Amino acid sequence: MAGSLGSNAASGYSTLAAGNYNVTIRNAATGAVLQTVNGITLSSGQTNTIYVVGPASTLALLVAIDRQ
Repeated sequence: MAGSLGSNAASGYSTLAAGNYNVTIRNAATGAVLQTVNGITLSSGQTNTIYVVGPASTLALLVAIDRQ
């Protein structure tokens, strides 16, 4: 959904159907997989933001509900 974002950058919102998603974070320069998180559940009628936080060696995803 988002591509080649640097540190402290953000993408726009994308519309996705409700369901379970697997999210893979890749190094923008090399394409190497840095982290994969399986089973992120997005619910109908919600607006969510997924944050990628931390240094490349220990990335984490935080899923926030912006609107229910």
